[in-house]
Amino acid sequence: MISEYLDTLSAALSFDQALARRVRQEVEDHLQQAIAADPSNGGIAAEHRAIAEFGDARAIAAQFATLSVAEQMRKLGIALILMIAGVFVAMKGRIAWYAITGGDLGHDMTPVTKIIGSIDRYSFWLSAIIGTVSFAYVMGRPIPTLVDAQYRKQLRCILVSCLAAVTPLVLSVVSDGALTAIRLMGAELCSWSLVPIGTMAIEIACVGILVFHLWITRSRTVSAVSLHPH
Repeated sequence: MISEYLDTLSAALSFDQALARRVRQEVEDHLQQAIAADPSNGGIAAEHRAIAEFGDARAIAAQFATLSVAEQMRKLGIALILMIAGVFVAMKGRIAWYAITGGDLGHDMTPVTKIIGSIDRYSFWLSAIIGTVSFAYVMGRPIPTLVDAQYRKQLRCILVSCLAAVTPLVLSVVSDGALTAIRLMGAELCSWSLVPIGTMAIEIACVGILVFHLWITRSRTVSAVSLHPH
């Protein structure tokens, strides 16, 4: 009975393997202590009583899932701010490098590059503004005891706001890539080109990390919500 109970608990928390292993071990230790203290000195009856006192496995999993989602939301908010800052530093570093080595902000100011540059600039600052608001919202939310209708609404708001911050950031990085490609087009690859290529790699990595965090957070949110009665 104990094994079946623990298997049910682990399966409900399978979206977070580290959490599932930790909770399984803690619950198993608690149940074994309860069985050892039972007057019947063990047996099926003692296991029944220990499990009944501890509570339904899915209900226990739901409580831990709520904490997991809240923690992941905070990680997403922190990652959002850090990665936007990382993209900003990479952009400014590349522009500074172009200024040192010569060039007009890193690309020839043609009508096309002016349009791309405007898209790049406005997309980035839109992402920065939405990202800052999303971060403040995430960090200011208290952790509830259960995922009720109000908290589900908050979770959707957080995911939508973070997606709204990531989308223009992706557009900004794509624009940066286009401007960098225009700058390097026809030029011989040498040590000079390592800085713009390297800074673009940093921007792409930042976006990739954000998309990964967003996907993990959405996955955990869906799993946690499914454990709670609507």
